[in-house]
Formats: sequence, structure tokens, C-alpha cells
Amino acid sequence: MTLRRRIALVTAAVLLPTVLAIFAWDAHDRRRAAEQELITFTRGLLAMPGWIEGCEADPARWTGRRPTGPPDSARRPRPPGSPAPSAARLRRPGPAAGRPGFVPVPHSEPARFFAYGADGQPLRPDNPALPAGLPDDAVALDMPARSGIVRISLPTASPICARIVGQGTTEPWLGGVLPATHVWLVPVLAVVGAVLLAVGPVVRRIRRLTRAVQRSADADYAESVADGGRDEIGALARAFDAAARQVREQLEETRSREAALRDYVANTTHDVMIPLTVLRGHLAELEAGGAACPDAMRGALREAHYLGALIHNLGVSARLATDDGPMHANPVDLTALVERVVARHRPVARGEGVDLQVAVPPGPLTIDGDVTLLEQAVGNLVDNAIRYGRAHAAVVLDPLPAGFVLAVIDDGPGIEPDAVEAMLARGGRADAARSRAPKGQGLGLYIAARVAERHGLALNFGPVEGGGLRVELGPSGGLAG
Repeated sequence: MTLRRRIALVTAAVLLPTVLAIFAWDAHDRRRAAEQELITFTRGLLAMPGWIEGCEADPARWTGRRPTGPPDSARRPRPPGSPAPSAARLRRPGPAAGRPGFVPVPHSEPARFFAYGADGQPLRPDNPALPAGLPDDAVALDMPARSGIVRISLPTASPICARIVGQGTTEPWLGGVLPATHVWLVPVLAVVGAVLLAVGPVVRRIRRLTRAVQRSADADYAESVADGGRDEIGALARAFDAAARQVREQLEETRSREAALRDYVANTTHDVMIPLTVLRGHLAELEAGGAACPDAMRGALREAHYLGALIHNLGVSARLATDDGPMHANPVDLTALVERVVARHRPVARGEGVDLQVAVPPGPLTIDGDVTLLEQAVGNLVDNAIRYGRAHAAVVLDPLPAGFVLAVIDDGPGIEPDAVEAMLARGGRADAARSRAPKGQGLGLYIAARVAERHGLALNFGPVEGGGLRVELGPSGGLAG
């Protein structure tokens, strides 16, 4: 249901019962006012000389009509030149007689009177019957509310016409508490008009805001939906704008990640296919059983290790790129982790002619972290040491009072200090590294740096005396030496 229709229904649901209640109240008050007016008018006639005597002289033909002006008790000053209304046609539309607002107006029918004896029997056959047990005072008789007729009963001092019943109408149909015209409808219509005037602009602004939001959505939330108002609708429009900015940022970030993923897949497809092709060649030599079997086996092992490391790096890189939330840390034994990584890389080191050594503390060294990410980062550092080392590489884990330092040392060409930042970028590789290992995606140090950052650690680089590179993973503050 639309807002406009809902407001119209609510307005009708409130207004219609109110109008009906006003009508019912007016009808009740108008009836009581007509009864009080008729009592006052009849008492005035009873006080007039000759009126009740006419009833006593001929009760069977008496009607109570008086062709002359109104009784003194019902006279009111009237403007000069205005006609005198008939006494039998006087009534007031406002409060009861004697209260402010009494204005005589003509009835549609003249008042009628009926005479009754002391026993309550009608003195004329066509007189209406009286209810039993009437009090010795003026009283209003019960009449159907919809008939528009009122009757009152007054006792008299006459032994013949002991009780007089007056009959009048409540017409005009308005007049008890409402004016005798339809002017009272003006405030009701004014209220309805005010509601429509107040609601109409609100509904139009909401519709404009809806269209603006739809246009903004079609334009990837690049268009503003600001309303400019300082009310609730303006605040809603500003909230839409704020939400649209967040959606745009998320869309841009998603598109950037999708573009990076497409580029990444395109760039790595060639690197994955190269070791697979070489591996197939070595496996073919092994199957043939030629003299080059030992070299073929070493080559196959090397390519298989490179392919596995590349696939692991791809998975970790994708995880780091898409998971920016808080890390789920668990206790990790660094001693066992380093021993696993070294054991995994020793066959590769032997095949490359590199002596890989390890030094770890005798007991567990536990930290909180993600074991998969940490193991991949350490494996990348060890793999680089084997790949770029000449004859020796070492992995040293030293416990510290405030943590640990994990050092990976090789005797390779090293890295120039001004090339470290480029090495840590995604796909970055130093010139010396390119010359020794031209095939590679440059993900190893990038992943190690990102993993260190996620764990609140630092990745530091420094030279080794006699040539080589020392990479430390540990607390911030530089190389331990």
C-alpha cells in the first residue's frame, strides 16, 4: 500500500467517526434544546390571559392556536422593520432558552397543543395517549429520535384542562450545537485540505527520492540522491548517499581485485606451464631409462618442487588479497615448524648442491598465529636461500625474552638496499635474482612480508660478511646481527 493511500485511509478512519459523533451529539443536544424551548414557550402561553380559558370553554375543539404575536415571556427585541414571526413558529437553533445565543427562527411546522383531564384522558379523540405516572412538573415525553418530533407535558391549575401537551419539531435539522447551515463543514474540509497539503509534498519528495535512488543504482551509485532538505527525508537522502559511497568503494575494490586476479592468472599461466613441460620431459627420460636418468630425476624433482611452491604461493596470495578481516590465531610451535620446512627443502638443496643447515632451540617455542601462513612464509625464505645461494644456507631460530628471531642466511648475491622495497612488492624481483632464476612470479618475499605484517612482525634484510643475504623474521627493530 502506498503512503498516500495509507494516509487517506487513516484520515477517513479518523474523520468519519468524528463527523458521525458530532452528528449524534448535535441531534441529542438539538432535541433537548427543542424540548426546553417548547416548555418555555408553552409556559408563556399558559400565562397569557384567555389562552387556557379557551380550552375550558370548548375542550373538544380547542387546538391552542393563537393568531396574535408571541407571549411576553417569549418576546425578544428585533431590528426595526423586520416582520414579527408567528408565536407558534418560534424556535432557537442555539443553546436552550435563557442562555446566550437564543435566536428565534421559524419552524417548518407550527407547534400543536393537546388538552387532557385530571385523570390523564384526552379531551379530544385524536389526542395522543399519555404515559402513566407523569410527574407534577414539566417533563419531556419520549419520542422516536428519527421522527424529528418533540413533546412536552405541563400540569395546569385548571380543573378541566389539567394537563397540556405541546408538540413541536427539531427542524431545521441542524442547530443543537452546530449552526443551522453547513458552515460547520468548512473546518472539516479545512482539516482534510491541510492534511492533503501537508502530505502531498512529502509523497512527491519520497517519489523523487525513489527515482533518484533507482537512477543512482543504474549508474553504479555514482549519482548523488541528496534531497537538500533539513528534515527526515533530507536525512534519509544523505543516508542513501553515505551508503552509496560505501557501495561504490566496495564495487571499486571488488573490480580491482577481479582485475588483479585476471592479470594474476594470465601472468602465472605461463609460469605454471613451463615447469610442467620440463617435468614431462624429465619423466619421459626416466621412462626411457637412458644414461641421463640421475640428471633427469634431479630435474624432475626440482621442477616438481618449484611447481608445488608456486601453487602454494598462489593460494596464499589469493587468501591474503581477499581476507582483510582479523586473523584467527592459534598456538604455533615455531621449532617444529622450522624443522618441517627444512626437512621438506633438504632434497631440493642437495639437488642444487647447497648445504642446508638448521639451528633451533631444544624445546618448543610457541607463538600465536596462523600455522599455514607462517609455514608458507618461512618456506619461501628458505626456498629463496636455496635458489640464490652458492654453496651454503642456514636457518637459525633464536628465542628472545620478548619473542623470537628467525634468520635465513645464504651466500648468494644479496640484495641492494635500494632494491628491498621493490622486492617486497607483488611480482618484484631484483636484477641479480633475475639472472640466477629467470623463471618465477616474484611472490615469495611479497607473501613473507604480508604474513609478517598480519602477525605484527617485521621482515628485515641485511648483508652477510663475505657475501650473501640475511633475512630476519621477528619483532620490529632491525637485524639482530
